[in-house]
Amino acid sequence: MKVNKVLAIISTKSITETNIVLRAAGNVSELVGYKAMNRKEDKTPHWRRRILDKQKVLRKDLGQLNRMKRNELRNEGTITKLERKYCIEEKGVSVVHEEVQQRLVAIGAKLVRYDNRTSHYRQNRLFESNQKKLFDELDGVKREMVVPDAEESSRFWSDIWDNSVKHKENPEWWKNVEDELAGVGVQGDIRIETPKLRKQIRKIPNWKSPGPDGVQGYWIKNLTNLHAVAWIDYRKAYDMVPHSWIEKCLDMFGIAVNVKSFINKDQIDSLVNTVRIFSEDIKMEFGLSKCGVLIIKRGKIVESDGLCMPDGAMMRNVEESGYKYLGVLEVDGIKHDQMKDQVKKEYTRRVRNILKSKLNGGNIISAINSRAVSVVRYGAGIIEWTKNELEEMDRNTRKLMTMYGAQHPKADVDRLYLKRYDGGRGLLGVEDCVQAEVNSLDKYLRASEENMLKEVNISSILENKKHGQSREDIQKSHKERYENKGLHGQFHKATVKVKSNKSWDWLRKGYLKKETESTIIAAQDQALCTGNLRKRVYGEDIHSSCRVCGTAEETVAHIVSECQKLAQKEYKEVRHDNVAKVIHWKLCEKWGFEKSDKWYTHKPEKVMESDECKILWDFPIQTDKILEHNRPDITVIEKNSKKCLLIDPACPFDTRIERKEEEKCNTYCDLKYEIARMCRMKEVEVIPVVVGALGSVTKDFEKWIKKLDLGITAEMLQKPCLLGTARIIRKVLDMK
Repeated sequence: MKVNKVLAIISTKSITETNIVLRAAGNVSELVGYKAMNRKEDKTPHWRRRILDKQKVLRKDLGQLNRMKRNELRNEGTITKLERKYCIEEKGVSVVHEEVQQRLVAIGAKLVRYDNRTSHYRQNRLFESNQKKLFDELDGVKREMVVPDAEESSRFWSDIWDNSVKHKENPEWWKNVEDELAGVGVQGDIRIETPKLRKQIRKIPNWKSPGPDGVQGYWIKNLTNLHAVAWIDYRKAYDMVPHSWIEKCLDMFGIAVNVKSFINKDQIDSLVNTVRIFSEDIKMEFGLSKCGVLIIKRGKIVESDGLCMPDGAMMRNVEESGYKYLGVLEVDGIKHDQMKDQVKKEYTRRVRNILKSKLNGGNIISAINSRAVSVVRYGAGIIEWTKNELEEMDRNTRKLMTMYGAQHPKADVDRLYLKRYDGGRGLLGVEDCVQAEVNSLDKYLRASEENMLKEVNISSILENKKHGQSREDIQKSHKERYENKGLHGQFHKATVKVKSNKSWDWLRKGYLKKETESTIIAAQDQALCTGNLRKRVYGEDIHSSCRVCGTAEETVAHIVSECQKLAQKEYKEVRHDNVAKVIHWKLCEKWGFEKSDKWYTHKPEKVMESDECKILWDFPIQTDKILEHNRPDITVIEKNSKKCLLIDPACPFDTRIERKEEEKCNTYCDLKYEIARMCRMKEVEVIPVVVGALGSVTKDFEKWIKKLDLGITAEMLQKPCLLGTARIIRKVLDMK
């Protein structure tokens, strides 16, 4: 390139000169017609490229093996290469062909699994950071960033501010309003304190569409240094009408002086669209494009050509389909049937899209509550829903959840709508939502001091309406029904006295996949299709013994914690050892031993020792006396402080967690005294870490965990335990 050759002979003395030369060279290159080659960077991950390359090679080999199998391959070099690569002479063409074919299928399945896992991580991260973007993605909506034209924006706002408009002084109706409000006192100065401000900010919806500032509630909540924007909503109210009119109204209503002085054109940072024609009195503009005329005579709609305004502008006639006012379709009244059809379709569409996603169980429920139920909530108290219609929508929701693996078909219904804090799934039912909204609307109307709303209270409009139930009453009703059920309430009744409230931490976090969460909930509800359930409840004529050991009654408790044939492998390796592995991983982190990045890839060594600490994994402790129990899962010896910890995790059935803690302490009591005597330890302590097979923990659980001083929380140990339990349940129930 000639420009590049010229650059070689130009000397520069500073980075500024170099920059100037480079910019000039770029401009000259464009003038002479040089086109820069923009090489697109391959963003495909390395692991995917590696697998795709391998897949490509196998497909090529499979094609050649097909030809070889049909005696159509003539190239000797290719035949020799295939024979060496796959040992065809030893195995035979048919065997090699089948092996390659199966490897291709396995690679395809691996790609699908990896893609699903990637989508799972990405969608859950996106849900936590930007729900709007995730919902657009699920709906197939692609939004493009539109940069506004600077000149057009300047001209638009100049037309608004340069034309000074003032409301009409002393209209005829104004005297009546002033007389009516003559007794209103002047409001004292408003003092907004930080605690009150934060309390109100917490009520802002996280991902509701933002205003002109473009800031969503999530960031307002979390960027605490920017909480001065709390005044922004007060300002926005003044951008739609002339400020002289607003000042007049504020004087009439006795608004605080410091609030009135805040209204200043120079201080206002954001504006909204104004409309074209100002009214004669308050100079507030009406948008004719959104206005409509409806003429009714003797209860029947009369066709018209619209309404001609004094300035000649025409206000159009309302179409047959109706006029949409604040999202509600109306003609001579609200079109309830059409609105209900629209709401049902949109609600179902959103629920289906959310359930198709890879979101975790907790995020799935949160997404349905915020994204789908909001469609119904908006018209609650306005659209006249019948009880049957709302119940049908809830049933359809549960059917969809069952179809996509988010709800077991036999799991308890009331528990689905119970708060996660109380051990439920936290789904907001459509019927519950409408009831609560109607109740809130009713309370608001009855408590309002607004003159027009007082007239509503005086009239009999509300007397014939059902006022719904409060959210608290609805939750209480669901909880009572769930806990009093004979089958589904068994788990609660059997564990309520032994477990702590930390037992529901895994539900509150909601980090399990929807399929795993629904399996664990169904197990707690005794809803799994066990032999005992089929015989005792469904009345089937079958043998109800365990399909694995064949000796005991097949119940949920037996499957997850009592079957002898599952004890050594499934209970120990799949569940117990993973719980212990989390503790060992955190111990390695505390004492500076080498460990993997994730606990599930961590491989504990039998002995790990440094100058300060020694950690033994499943290692027998030698003593001069013969002890029956001398092999705790983890032994920690702190050399400097002469302290020894005997850590022994366990995952019994949830009804036995309290007894298991006592049993662990008593089991290693003799070993504790022997270690103290032989090794001259100042302190030897047995720490039982007991997590129920279905997630329950005792009231003393936190006490034992604090003694470890590892920063471990209940949900960190519940996760490996519940994952192991879900795997055991699936394996057993899949057996015939």
